[in-house]
Amino acid sequence: MDKELNNVPYTHGLHEVADNVFAYLQPDGGWGWSNAGLIASEWSSLLVDTLFDLKLTQNMLDSMSSVTSAHPINVVVNTHANGDHCYGNSLVSGDNGAQIITTNAAAVEMEAIPPSALEALMQIDLGETTNSYIQDAFGSFEFSDIELLNKALTHRSVSKSNNERLEFLGDSVLGSIISEELYSRHSNIDEGQLSRLRSHLVRGNTLANLAKKLNISENLKLGQGELKSGGFRRESILADTFEAILGAIFLDSDYLTVKKVVLNLFSDLLNEVKSEESLKDFKTQLQEMLQKKGYDLPKYELIQTKGKDHNAVFYVSCNVDELKIKVEKNAKSIKRAEQACAQSILEEIKT
Repeated sequence: MDKELNNVPYTHGLHEVADNVFAYLQPDGGWGWSNAGLIASEWSSLLVDTLFDLKLTQNMLDSMSSVTSAHPINVVVNTHANGDHCYGNSLVSGDNGAQIITTNAAAVEMEAIPPSALEALMQIDLGETTNSYIQDAFGSFEFSDIELLNKALTHRSVSKSNNERLEFLGDSVLGSIISEELYSRHSNIDEGQLSRLRSHLVRGNTLANLAKKLNISENLKLGQGELKSGGFRRESILADTFEAILGAIFLDSDYLTVKKVVLNLFSDLLNEVKSEESLKDFKTQLQEMLQKKGYDLPKYELIQTKGKDHNAVFYVSCNVDELKIKVEKNAKSIKRAEQACAQSILEEIKT
């Protein structure tokens, strides 16, 4: 039975106003605080408008997940070109995402006034009165390169427009910041020890753990194959996405800004890594531990390689016969995969 429209409360969130017809409300209106609609069919859903920025749109999509998990959004209708009705489109569009439908006139206007235009407007000095008005109207929203953040969260399984280039940039920026900080903190450590310490701090497992703390997996955009295989839990994907986000922050701001972010995230890790033992990589630590016990050295074996060239993923196993332990890990290089295996075995031995 259809719901009585008069009985729908005007409160923030998703409300079913008729069978499989939903309204997403943002009281109490005003600049940027638009509403949206969702219509669910047997197999899919149609979304009417997105919101003014990615954070608001993601919150809306999260609230709709109870419906869209079974009826995924495959069409978005933008009623007009105002940013509070379309700036969140990137979260549902893409090569394998929803089709965007709007009028020709709206499409031209959306292209002409991207989120970056409002961001720039907020940075220009237009006088006290005008500046105050613009801040009141738009100050609650985040317009800084919306497309850039979306790309940082997009895995190559989704689109050719993905986060791999941002990952490359973020990896370099992260390495530079950590190198500079280690050089400043450890004046008596030679180049070789500094390199090992840096490798210890920026290894894939560390970055994946930081990504988990930031709940990056909840916002990842993965293709159906990666979703089915648990890609949102895979350490290599989480670590790569973490680096891509750092690359996006660098492009959207500057080196000093991303440096503050990195040093804040790595604060505890930088303080904890002090001993000579911590400078040794996991393979070295495992080898020395086994030698002390009189055991044979661990046996590493390349199981398979998936992908081509710079997209290749290497699957490696490590076996310790005396302890009857065998693990398998994958990474973008054989060395990283072997290190991941060694780390896993060390953790298993210590527990």
